Amino acid sequence: MVNDILSLFKSYEIVNMPKEQNTSTNTLSKFSSTSVEDINHSLIQETLEKPDISTIVIVTAVTTGTTKPPWITLIMVYIVNRTLREGSLDANLVKRKTCSYLIIR
Repeated sequence: MVNDILSLFKSYEIVNMPKEQNTSTNTLSKFSSTSVEDINHSLIQETLEKPDISTIVIVTAVTTGTTKPPWITLIMVYIVNRTLREGSLDANLVKRKTCSYLIIR
């Protein structure tokens, strides 16, 4: 798949950059592999209230009549109302996933 995409370019160069020279990636790798207590004070996490995207992806949710709501319903409710169900164990997961979606009316 990657080779198919690369064949669309006239030319390209793949460079291996050591992690120490790529400060953004180095910081992200430290952030993902440390616990909250161990996070270096130079790492800053920001929770976006609205998605920061440049492309729009349209998602269609279809309900099947089951008693459990589709997985996208929790995300849609959070985007629209900024509320989560009481006692939801997946609250942080829903908050993280909402940055990948946008509702267009």
